[in-house]
Amino acid sequence: MDNDAVKEEIRRLVRIEDVVSQHVPLQRAGSRLKACCPFHQEKTPSFYVNPELGLYKCFGCGVGGDVFDFVQRIEHVTFPEAAERLAERVGLEWNARPTDRARTKRRQLGRKANEIAAAYFEELLWSASGKVALDYLHGRGFTDEIIRRFKLGYALDAWDGLLRHLRQQGIDPALATEAGLAKQGSSSSQYDVFRHRVMFPIIDGGKRVIGFGGRALSQDDPAKYLNTPETATFKKGRNVYALNLANTAITQSKQVVVVEGYTDVMALHQAGIENVVACLGTALTQDHLDLLSRHAEEIVLAYDADAAGMSAAARNIPMLEAAASPVYVVRLPEGLDPDECVKAHGAEGFLQVLANRTTPVEYEIDLLFSQHRDRGPDGVSQAAQKVIDVLLRVPDRARQDEFLRRAADLWGEGTPGRTEGMQQALKLELSRRTNKQAAPPKGGPESPRDRRHIAEGVARLAAEIPRWVVTAERDVLRSALAKDVHARVMIEALSPEEFFVPTHKAIAEAIAEKLESGTPYDARDVLDALESDEAAHADAIGLAFEELATLDEEVIRRAAAKLREYRHSGKHRGAYEVPSNQDAKELPPIADFEALRKRVAAKLNSGDVDPEDPDIALFRSYAARAHGGGC
Repeated sequence: MDNDAVKEEIRRLVRIEDVVSQHVPLQRAGSRLKACCPFHQEKTPSFYVNPELGLYKCFGCGVGGDVFDFVQRIEHVTFPEAAERLAERVGLEWNARPTDRARTKRRQLGRKANEIAAAYFEELLWSASGKVALDYLHGRGFTDEIIRRFKLGYALDAWDGLLRHLRQQGIDPALATEAGLAKQGSSSSQYDVFRHRVMFPIIDGGKRVIGFGGRALSQDDPAKYLNTPETATFKKGRNVYALNLANTAITQSKQVVVVEGYTDVMALHQAGIENVVACLGTALTQDHLDLLSRHAEEIVLAYDADAAGMSAAARNIPMLEAAASPVYVVRLPEGLDPDECVKAHGAEGFLQVLANRTTPVEYEIDLLFSQHRDRGPDGVSQAAQKVIDVLLRVPDRARQDEFLRRAADLWGEGTPGRTEGMQQALKLELSRRTNKQAAPPKGGPESPRDRRHIAEGVARLAAEIPRWVVTAERDVLRSALAKDVHARVMIEALSPEEFFVPTHKAIAEAIAEKLESGTPYDARDVLDALESDEAAHADAIGLAFEELATLDEEVIRRAAAKLREYRHSGKHRGAYEVPSNQDAKELPPIADFEALRKRVAAKLNSGDVDPEDPDIALFRSYAARAHGGGC
């Protein structure tokens, strides 16, 4: 099959909802599915999937498209790469360009190397060679069931055990090095990255092994934990450990618990608390928060109080405060990590710890209070300064005030006068250290020279199409996209040239061309034809997701007749005309008013509206004169 045929087969065989649900949990919304958008931060779902058409659309950030577009965006890959991955899901082969084919083949072999390595490590763990690793895991309290569930393995205490096995499977050492499984030695030879370690395979949302974590079994090894280095498929800052196993529990509980160690994850899963993941040997990043926010309505950090992760979280309060899902932290019992906590206090004890979660800011304030409460007036003063340091990292003023009251309550210890005094002192210090900025103007623009006033005035003059016309066109097009019989009625009653909105005209032209082709009518083909026109393509996707009003063929004909009547009534101004010389004698001459209007519209769309811009000033003067008044 050629690529066009493969593309159609992929569309037929791959359900877009299956692909999307690997990244965000979908909920039924009538005939469609909805979720919080994976491409921008939001708390109320505005992202929809239309399984019938195989499309997705976010009405918050505006992105939309088919399954190919979704994979491109979510996995940050090119179209050939997305096509290759989707083809692989359904056993097809994507015939890319020679250079792309070579790169794709390399990636496929790299993934194959990881899969072979994972199976090899797991087999070794349950062999006589892996007894030392299995004894270590049993000594940590892990059962065979949980060890098998996490597909743990063992790397031999040898320089090239894995490399020799990969060679036998057709994977050359250079490819193993690219995949992060081997390193280049001082000579021309390579050696295994992981040696004499318990191996933790890291599996992505597509259930593919993308890397490994290894725990040293020798006390002399300086690197207790070792992860796969950054590769084309393994990005520590974008992935988490055990999401493939935790996803169902996260969806059900709407909460994800983040710990630091792989064994912490295993211990909690073994105890029945399965909505738990871990970062991959790195601090929590914005990409981690974006990923986890797509899966959970609440993120809870369960780090050891002395761990580096908690310190890093405290330094990144603005990032945590801005996360799409609220972030909380828990205070574990003194000196215990999650693994030790659940083993000492059981699942109920750990769940109680989770129930007492607090925000990162409150955690920091509580910690400062506990550290300084017994140091007298000097301690209070020092703590107040440090509390202000924390509050200044909170971007929202209302949240600042809320946390300030929390700090004052702690120091007041139930004494109203003391609480009020501390609150006043904190307010004064916060005010002193905050850079005061002029408050943004409230309400509408206050002056004709205000940027928003000019933008609104120009936009109002540029809006030549009545709202009812736009609505009627959208109703007709929406019906035409939904059914071929409606599309034929529309084209018979209203030619594409008779549409007023430019994107509507482009969509109507694509529909007409599809009908003329004689091939079976499919709205997805119309969308494909519009891919080169970004605005029309986005508008067509939006139409496909709008709730369809009940339009029969006669209603479409009447709407079309009304639109034609309006066009030929003379009420539509169409393109602007330059006022006569007599009317425009006070204004500088201009050869092409329509070109001026387009330049102004482009500046409006980009947000580049300067009160002193000569195009803006000239446009307003001419347009006001043409329409009989000022702005």
